[in-house]
Amino acid sequence: MKIKTKLELISVFSLAIAIVLAGLLLRQFLESESNQHQTLLDQVVTGFLQLNVVTGKYLLDPDTENFDAWRSLDENIKSLLESIRPRNDAEKKLVGRLQSEEQALETLVVSFDEISRGVLPEGTAMTVQEIDEKRLELDREIIRKSQSFVTGAIQLTRLRNTAYQGESLRFQTVLITFVCVILMLLGISSVLARRTVVRPINALCESVEKVASGDLKQSVAIDTRDELGDLARSFNKMARRVRKSYTALK
Repeated sequence: MKIKTKLELISVFSLAIAIVLAGLLLRQFLESESNQHQTLLDQVVTGFLQLNVVTGKYLLDPDTENFDAWRSLDENIKSLLESIRPRNDAEKKLVGRLQSEEQALETLVVSFDEISRGVLPEGTAMTVQEIDEKRLELDREIIRKSQSFVTGAIQLTRLRNTAYQGESLRFQTVLITFVCVILMLLGISSVLARRTVVRPINALCESVEKVASGDLKQSVAIDTRDELGDLARSFNKMARRVRKSYTALK
């Protein structure tokens, strides 16, 4: 095998390993998408806090403007919840719970709005006292659901942060492994290059210098099927001819 081929094979082998490991690292990074998901969770938490404030404002003053503001914010939160991609069963369960509570809260607020405007279910008759009691009951339930929203969002953030920490640790482990493998490959390449190229060249140079100094008995013990082997055999053949010529002249 030619020296050029040997070096090319060593380079290709090292490069192939580096590409495979780099691909694994890239895949790990793309799957994490930590920045995007963290931004989404921040928006969800902020949205829940805003919804809690707007809900309280609407309960104090249940007019059309406040109801429309609540409805708009609720639709935005609903869209954010649908955009979350759970990374494990715990997140999936929590997101499902938040979606269910959002639907329940929406139903409660719509019922509260209807009663506040005097719109009762068809065929239902209620006294003023019963209406006030129903509003108070809905008011309490809406506040409870709204607060539960905020708690659920915080729990989701904690779960995601825990998952990110685990992913970060795995990423660091893979990165350290990648660096170690690259260093190991460089070391192996260096050893192979020294054994197959550097040492034979040094041996050939030493023999040439000795022959040049008058030691015509020198020969090079390189028996490889490459350019260095060809050169060593040519040198040994030349050295033998020089010895014969020198002996004949004596």
